[in-house]
Amino acid sequence: MTVGLRFETFNLFDNQEKININSTTWCNSTATAACATAVDNFGTATIRTAFQGPRMFRASFVVRY
Repeated sequence: MTVGLRFETFNLFDNQEKININSTTWCNSTATAACATAVDNFGTATIRTAFQGPRMFRASFVVRY
């Protein structure tokens, strides 16, 4: 029989940087409404999954026989 214990840590320093962005296109002119919106939203995160997950700990206990 084998017994084991495993600990894992994810995002140890709780760094919640963007990992995905809304758009990467850029309009030089804001003459149209669509271009003005694109300029305002350029490089922003629009959904929760666009950021790294918060600090997380996981512990596993294994018994093999």
